[in-house]
Amino acid sequence: MHREETDIHRLLREARSGSKEALGLLLETLRPYLLLIADKEMDEGLQSKAGKSDLVQESCLEAQRDLQGFNGETPAELLAWLRQIVRNNAKNFSRAYRETEKRDARSEEHTSELQSP
Repeated sequence: MHREETDIHRLLREARSGSKEALGLLLETLRPYLLLIADKEMDEGLQSKAGKSDLVQESCLEAQRDLQGFNGETPAELLAWLRQIVRNNAKNFSRAYRETEKRDARSEEHTSELQSP
């Protein structure tokens, strides 16, 4: 086992035992990995609306909230779980933005119809 993997395993064990400090250190340690995932998963056209850092922040908050629901034991399982959270949040953000765009387009059509003589 590599030193970093050992540290992650220790932090995971401590976080699951209730250490908020360990959880914070764990997520901060994994942040560069999560940013890479966010960069791959986030639609390029949406990156001007919210950055990958925003996506990772939201995902970390979700992971903090839901850690007790994480059933894995290993760093690899933790990475897979976090990767799925980031992917789901990227999809949700994309879906929400597309729906907002559709509403805005319908609103503009309705407004232009009202203004026509």
